[in-house]
Amino acid sequence: ASLQPDQRDEWCNAIEPLLRKIDQSGQPALLETKKRCENFLEVASKLLNAPYPSFVEVHVINGNSLIRLGDQQAAEKEFRKALAMTQQTVGPAQPEVSAVADALGHLFLNQQRYSEARDFFDLSLTVHLDALGPEHPQTARRYAQLAFSFMGLGDNASAYPLLVKELERRQQATSSDPRHLAICYAHLSIVSSDSGRYREAEKYIRKSIGLLEQFGAQNSPDYVRARIRLASSLEDQ
Repeated sequence: ASLQPDQRDEWCNAIEPLLRKIDQSGQPALLETKKRCENFLEVASKLLNAPYPSFVEVHVINGNSLIRLGDQQAAEKEFRKALAMTQQTVGPAQPEVSAVADALGHLFLNQQRYSEARDFFDLSLTVHLDALGPEHPQTARRYAQLAFSFMGLGDNASAYPLLVKELERRQQATSSDPRHLAICYAHLSIVSSDSGRYREAEKYIRKSIGLLEQFGAQNSPDYVRARIRLASSLEDQ
């Protein structure tokens, strides 16, 4: 049997909060989350007879659970299903597409599959800018992630302008966290140093240290790393 069109939203809306609660709380265990997601998709595909926006969230939840269970190959399949389904149900240039592409980019970045990470982060950023605009709070993070994939590929020339854009967005944000700015300066210092621009690297890392001191984070790992980078930068000069 299948649900009537006017029953579909009601059915999906009733089941989704349960799945989100399971995923966010970690209880039942991750294996139970995986089982619930798979049962949902099996039943839903029979009842709804077509891809449905609610399927996307369940595929993403299941993918995240699989990552935490250590099955990254299965997680990739779930995210790819979610991306294809999102593009089919809501269109290719919607924020949901950016979010799922972002999840795939993170998966590949963690696996050091930098070319694939770059492609999905690029898709995520492009769709994000088209759908939500550069003023959106997540824009800075999207720039940084694409930069990280280029850094993994050793392409600092492409990474540097993206990190500059990340910094600009964070500086323009009214509620920017000084720690985020400090980390941004640290990344710029790394790229500058790797490109042989040691004085520029020193300038950036000193700004990072100043912000961390302003925040009172002298005991943080970021501060320790920044101090080591400063020493290295001075030594390279």
